[in-house]
Amino acid sequence: MNRNRHASLLANPLQAWTGLAFSSAQMMATSAEVVGMRVQHMLLAGVRPGTSDRAEMGLMGHEKVQAAAESVQAMAQGVFALNQQLFALATRQLFAGLPMMFSLATSFAPSRFAAGQARVVRAAMANSNAATARISTAVPRIAGKALKPIHARAAANRRRLAKR
Repeated sequence: MNRNRHASLLANPLQAWTGLAFSSAQMMATSAEVVGMRVQHMLLAGVRPGTSDRAEMGLMGHEKVQAAAESVQAMAQGVFALNQQLFALATRQLFAGLPMMFSLATSFAPSRFAAGQARVVRAAMANSNAATARISTAVPRIAGKALKPIHARAAANRRRLAKR
């Protein structure tokens, strides 16, 4: 594997995790604003909240359940797709390694056996690098997709509550 390929494998996961961290921070800041606005509205409503205040409180719970369901669905779809990709990768690796294993099993000369072992180890290391890179890039991408519905609801609430 060449040096540039190694650098890109290391850069993509870093970029993906950095993007997830930025999105998470943005979502948390937006949520904090929304919580502050809602608490302020509840305090202003007092012990006898009006119809619009009661509707807002009911909407709060409904939105959370709906966003959580969408988040779980997005995460499940991402994990399912990743599992399919990893299964396909493992199957390709198995079929690519079979000829090497047969060659290794039929080599009687120590030098051919050692060379065959080296080929098997190199192929296994290269394949494990590919799987690791795929997983370390996919996990933050899946988490980001799961975060989207929650972040979208928080941003929409901030805009809506700021108008009140």
